[in-house]
Amino acid sequence: MMATNDAGRSALEQAALSDELADAVEWQLRTLTEILGDLRRRSASFRAGAQGERAVADRVEQVLVDLGSTDWHVLADRRWPGSRHANLDLLLVGPPGVLVLDSKKWAHPRIERGSLWNGDANEDDQLDSLRDQAEAVAHALTGTGLSAAAVEPFLVLAGRLLAPVLVRGVHVVGERSIHRSLIRLPVRLGTDEIAAVVTALEKTCPPASRGATPDRRTISGPAVRREVPSHGGDRPGGEPLALLDEGDVWQELIAAAEREPIESWMTWLHPLQAQLVTRPYNGPARIRGAAGTGKTVVALHRARLLARRPGSRVLVTSFVRTLPQVHRGLFARLAPAEAARVEFVGVHAWATRLLRGRGAMPAEIAPNGGRGCFREVWTRSADRAALLSVVDSEDYWWDEIHAVIKGRGLRSEAEYLALTRVGRRTPLQEPTRRQVWTLYQRYQQALAERGLIDFADVIDAALASVRAEPIDPAYTSVIVDEVQDLTCQGLRLLHALVGDADDGLLLVGDGQQAVYPGGFTLREAGVYVPGGRAAVLSMNYRNGAEILSRSLQLLSSDAFDDLDAVPEPGAREVEVARPGGRVLEVRADDEQSLVAALHSALGWAGREHRRGDMAVLVRSNVQARRWRDLLYGLGVPSVLLSDYDGVTVDAVKVGTYQRAKGLEFAAVFLPDHDAAVEPQRAGESDATYAERAELQRRQLFVAMTRARDRLWLGTRTRSAPRDDRPDEESVLSAQF
Repeated sequence: MMATNDAGRSALEQAALSDELADAVEWQLRTLTEILGDLRRRSASFRAGAQGERAVADRVEQVLVDLGSTDWHVLADRRWPGSRHANLDLLLVGPPGVLVLDSKKWAHPRIERGSLWNGDANEDDQLDSLRDQAEAVAHALTGTGLSAAAVEPFLVLAGRLLAPVLVRGVHVVGERSIHRSLIRLPVRLGTDEIAAVVTALEKTCPPASRGATPDRRTISGPAVRREVPSHGGDRPGGEPLALLDEGDVWQELIAAAEREPIESWMTWLHPLQAQLVTRPYNGPARIRGAAGTGKTVVALHRARLLARRPGSRVLVTSFVRTLPQVHRGLFARLAPAEAARVEFVGVHAWATRLLRGRGAMPAEIAPNGGRGCFREVWTRSADRAALLSVVDSEDYWWDEIHAVIKGRGLRSEAEYLALTRVGRRTPLQEPTRRQVWTLYQRYQQALAERGLIDFADVIDAALASVRAEPIDPAYTSVIVDEVQDLTCQGLRLLHALVGDADDGLLLVGDGQQAVYPGGFTLREAGVYVPGGRAAVLSMNYRNGAEILSRSLQLLSSDAFDDLDAVPEPGAREVEVARPGGRVLEVRADDEQSLVAALHSALGWAGREHRRGDMAVLVRSNVQARRWRDLLYGLGVPSVLLSDYDGVTVDAVKVGTYQRAKGLEFAAVFLPDHDAAVEPQRAGESDATYAERAELQRRQLFVAMTRARDRLWLGTRTRSAPRDDRPDEESVLSAQF
C-alpha cells in the first residue's frame, strides 16, 4: 500500500517545481513589461523634453536677437554644480546676470492658488528644485563677486503663451511670452564681468552629456539684427522678426501687468531701478522721489537681496501699522524662499513688543493713545484761552506736544525755546512756547498719576532700552518705508538698531506725501546720508499721465519739508512713463445720488478691472466703515484696508487716505473729495490755515496718486455744515 501511495510523487514534485519556475518567469515578464513601458514613456518624455528645450533655446535666441541685446551667452545642458548626474537645461548669461532656465512641455499646465499644476498633478516640487538649482549656481559663482540676486530661476512652458508670473520664488512664463520676462530684467553686469562669469560657469557647470563639446553661443550687436542658424532668424511661419523699440517694450510690460492682480504690479521692478537694489552702501542710505516712482518696490527687492546673505536678519518697518502687513503679503509673492528671513512690523508695535519682552514696559498705554487724558488737561488749562487766540484748535496743540516736543525727545524748556520747528508753518513766540511747555508738563503729570504712557513714550522707552542693551541677535539691515511720517525719536530708535553699518539703514519716502503733522531733519535724528548714498527717483511708473497731471496741480504751490531744513518747491519735475489714465469728476445733489453714481462707476470699471484692484478712499475710519456698509447693501463685495494684508482678494478695498499710503490700485474712487480741504475757519490765522490746508492737500494728493488707470472724483451739494472731518481714530489707529 505504501508503494501505491508513492506513485507519481516525483512527477508531482516536478510539476510543483515547474509551477514555481513559471510563476517566477511570469513575475519577471510582468516586471520587465512594466519596466519596458516605463522606459518607453521616459524615452517619449525625454524626446518631448528635448524638443521643448530646443524650442525654448530657439525662442530665447530669437528674442535676444530681436531685442538687439549685447553680449548674451547661452550655455545649454550643463551639469548642476555639486551634483554627479543632475543637469541644468539652459543657462543664460548677460547684462542682468545669470538666468537658470528649465523647460517643461506639459499638456495641461496651470497656476492656481499660488501653486503650479499639470492637469491634476501638483508640480510645486519642480519649482523648489529649480530654485535649488539657482542657489547652487549662485553659490558656485561666489568667487566672481556676483550677487545672489543676479541669479534668477525661470521655468519656461514650451509652446505656451503665458504672461510672466512669480510662483514660489520662480518666474513661470510661456515660451511664446519669454520676451516679457527678459525685457523686465535690470542691467547688473558689464562686458568684462559677463566674460568672467561665463569663464567660471565653464568650470563649475561643464556639459552634462558624455563626450559632448560645450554648447555655448554668443549673441551680440545692439540694434543689429543677427540671424540664428537654427531657424534663419525668422518665425516658424516665415514671418520676419520685427525689432522692438523702447515704446513697444514698455507697452508689452503694461499689457502684461494689467492682466495680473494689482499685487503683482506692486512688486514689479523697472530695470532702471535695479541698480539701487544691488548697490552697496557704506552707511545709512536714502531713496526718495515723487509719488509712483517705485520707492517701495525698490525697498522690497532690496530686502530680498539682503535676506539672501548668510546670517542676515532684516527688519522692514513703517509708521502706519497696516503697511508692513501689506509688505509682508507682497514679499511672499516676490520672494517666498526668503519670507522667513525678513520681519515686517510697524515701528510702534515693534517697540511695544521689545519692551514687554524685556519686562521694561513703563506702564500701560493710555486709551486712544492719551488723547482723552490730554483733553482733560486742556480743558482745565489756565493758558487755554491764550493758546486758542494763537491757533483756535485743540488738535493743533495736541500735535505740538505729541509730534514736536515728544516726537523730538525734548527734555527741557530751553531746548523747546531754541527749536527750529521744521514742518510747522505757524510761528510761536517765546511766551506762547512757555505756555505750551507748561501744558506738556501737566499732561505728562496727568499720565503719570494714572499710571499710563502714550505712543510717544513707548518709542522713547524703547530707544533708551536699545541704547542700554543692544538687540541680540542684532539686525543686519533695517528698511524704513514712508520715513517722512516717523517722529525724530522713531528714526533715532531704528538707527540705533544698526548704527552706521554697511548696508544697515535704508530710508525710503517723500516729504510731499507726509500725511501727519510734525517734521524733523535727518541732522536732528543724528543720521548722516551724503550725496553718494542718496538717490532721487523722477520717473513715475504708476499713474496714467492725466491722473498724475491732475494730482500734481493740487500741490504745485505748496513747498514741503523733506527731512531737510531747506523746503522743496511743490512744483517738481516728474517724468511720466504711462500715457493715458482717466479722470472723471461727478457732481451729485445729495448723498443718495452720490452713492448711486459711485455704484454705477464701480460697475463700469468692473468691466476692465478686477474688484480687488479697485479702492474707495475717504478721510476717516468712520466714513470708511459707512461706505463699506453702503457697498455691502448694494451687493458689492468690499473689505476694509485695515483688514487687508497684501494677499489678492476679490473685493473692493475701502479705507482712509492715510491707510492707503504705499498702496496702488487700478481704479480709485474718492467720494466727497471736495471736502478733503476745509475752507479757512473763522478766527483762523492765515499761517495756521496755510499749514492745515497744506497737510490736507497732501493727504488728498496721496489718495489721488494711488490710482493707476482710473480716478473718480465725487462731489455733492451741501447746504448743512459738513460732518466729514477726520476722526481721532484715523490718526491714532495708524500707530497700533
